[in-house]
Amino acid sequence: MKHARYLRIAGVLAGLSLLAAACGDDGGSESSTDDGGGGEVAEYSIAWVGPLTGDAANLGILIRDGARLAVEEFNEAHDDIEITLEEFDTQGDPAQAPSQFDKYVADDKVLGVLGPAFSGETKAVLPQLEENGLVMVSASATNVALPDVVPGGRVFHRVLPDDNAQAAGIAKYLNAKLKPSSIAVVHDNTEYGKGLAVDQLVPQLGDTKVATTQAIDPKGQDYSAAVNAVKSSGAEAVFYGGYYEAAGRLRKQLVDAGVTATFISGDGALDRAFVSGAGE
Repeated sequence: MKHARYLRIAGVLAGLSLLAAACGDDGGSESSTDDGGGGEVAEYSIAWVGPLTGDAANLGILIRDGARLAVEEFNEAHDDIEITLEEFDTQGDPAQAPSQFDKYVADDKVLGVLGPAFSGETKAVLPQLEENGLVMVSASATNVALPDVVPGGRVFHRVLPDDNAQAAGIAKYLNAKLKPSSIAVVHDNTEYGKGLAVDQLVPQLGDTKVATTQAIDPKGQDYSAAVNAVKSSGAEAVFYGGYYEAAGRLRKQLVDAGVTATFISGDGALDRAFVSGAGE
């Protein structure tokens, strides 16, 4: 059954998010209580969707914590509206995202979605979000193709540049500052990792030669095949498209194998666990 849940933005969650009130054929699913001063308090829920457990949980937890703070500050500043943040853990896995979707789409109190956090899980549920009129705002899903998953779709929003913009910045740094003659491109074969590394960065490298392109299993522990290929290629730089856990392991194994190429990665590796995983 299709729910009329198209939203109007009413505030910002953690500077990167969604705060909404319903407008729809059924008048929304708002409830209310007395504010203690004789006035009614409108009560709404927003679903936070992303990884709270799993290999890349830290990236989701940081977004969730920011959303919690923003909701708390909003509720303190408003006497007539009360927002509840409902949390749904996908482990960042596209295969698990649909089962979590079934939970929050069935909850009439949920008016919109903060997330999904990752590109793969977003792609997995975007058609169903569109079908149900459930608006989403992601703080971190950057795959370029996401707006086109549902042609003419109305529910997809994000509040950061996509991977094409990120790749342009990386390519500019490589071409203007590092100036390697060749680069090894390694990715985790996800919508995010492969999309950033292969689909967006490689076409913008200009005269820099791609010495080898390798895919790794982000859940694996032994990356010797990719490491040996990078070492044999003689590349002066390595770019990794993927998340921090695998990025740290890959970096450590490259160093242990004697690879001295400069290691570069994107925003998915921006976590302190990358540093510890790399043995730094």
